[in-house]
Amino acid sequence: MEYLLLFISILLWILYALISGYSEAGYWYYKYNGESLALPKYEHELWSLMRGILLLLIFYGYYSLFGWYAILGIIGLACMFPYFHDGMYYYQRNKYDGSYPSGWRSTSRTSTANMTIDYRTRLMMFTYLSTLFIFSMISNNIYNYFNN
Repeated sequence: MEYLLLFISILLWILYALISGYSEAGYWYYKYNGESLALPKYEHELWSLMRGILLLLIFYGYYSLFGWYAILGIIGLACMFPYFHDGMYYYQRNKYDGSYPSGWRSTSRTSTANMTIDYRTRLMMFTYLSTLFIFSMISNNIYNYFNN
């Protein structure tokens, strides 16, 4: 049961990353085209805070299942976020205005974000780091199950 919950939480996290990338693409497109939008000047900090709060809530759920090894799962989720979020952002922005011709594989050179990650790094973080951390958490849980 705990692995089903883990799987569902990963799918929901990916869905959240895709939706936030999609919505932020629309936000920036309309903002750059003169629309008056209601978010404050520090949009990136607000979005980062929202993601941090969500990760904290997921951590509490993981902690109840995996103990302190939940930290590995949270790092794994954090490593997979940019692949889906940024990919969807660039894909959608390209659909709006053609500003990112490589779509999902694009990298911004004019971002106002504090940190911009290129496509190859995003892909590496998703395929290697997130997998490593999540499977480390699971394998430790299995090890503890058989040794208790």
